[in-house]
Amino acid sequence: MALELAQTADFRPKSERLRNKISKTISENIGARALNFEPDGTLASRFTRAVGLYWLFLGDPNNLPNGNAKTAYTRIIQISKETADSAAKRYEELIQTGLAYFATLQPARELEEALNRSVNEVSLLTCSLIARYVLYCNATESKRRQRLSTMGFDTSGAIWNFGADQWVTTTLLVVVLSALMMAFMPGTRQLAAGDILKISITFGISIGLAVIGAVWVAQRFLQRHEGEAIPDPPIAEFTAAALIVAGLSAALRIAIPLVPALIQVSPSRTPLRSSWSAGRG
Repeated sequence: MALELAQTADFRPKSERLRNKISKTISENIGARALNFEPDGTLASRFTRAVGLYWLFLGDPNNLPNGNAKTAYTRIIQISKETADSAAKRYEELIQTGLAYFATLQPARELEEALNRSVNEVSLLTCSLIARYVLYCNATESKRRQRLSTMGFDTSGAIWNFGADQWVTTTLLVVVLSALMMAFMPGTRQLAAGDILKISITFGISIGLAVIGAVWVAQRFLQRHEGEAIPDPPIAEFTAAALIVAGLSAALRIAIPLVPALIQVSPSRTPLRSSWSAGRG
């Protein structure tokens, strides 16, 4: 979520108070050339966006609502103090670099790269805190989107969906962790490298299938009830998905051990040996 908010999600400050604060900060400290609220991809636009993100969440906590949300904000800042301190430090560097860049009519390429780097760092650090705050406050996707929308983010696009990249990453991590545990955990029976690889791959793919089943059911459930009060969880759908995954995992566990045997008795090898021997004779 932090990457999506920092890099792709459109952000437009909704509060007039926040817009005035951003305008005043940039105009008085940098100059009018650096102020651009339009998401046109220019460096001034990205600079304004980074400054706005910082003032939305860290520069002035009064931009956030009171009550439970305020308590959640305080909690997130407490448990993420290192990230918040890093964001504040990078923000000071952003302002200094922006002052040097926009004060020059033809800034050097090194200065432009430094400003781009500062913009990215401030945006990512601030959005990581925003993501933790939103996830801490809201358990459902619809509520998270609603909160982000009130903060000024455009959540009409797909945010934090579990896709192919996430599935492959999960599967590979399970395979690697399983292999390491079987190879190095004390007190376990020593296995051959081939057996470890076969077991870890089987287990990793089985977990991957389970993740796909759970995520598919959950995403369909949330899409059907978008914006509604969440009813009882889809127990029947999860049960059906679990049975399908169990069947696929069982088939996988039966099929993988048979692969080496099938390769050894492959019929394509015998004629080749026979014809080679005949030719040699």
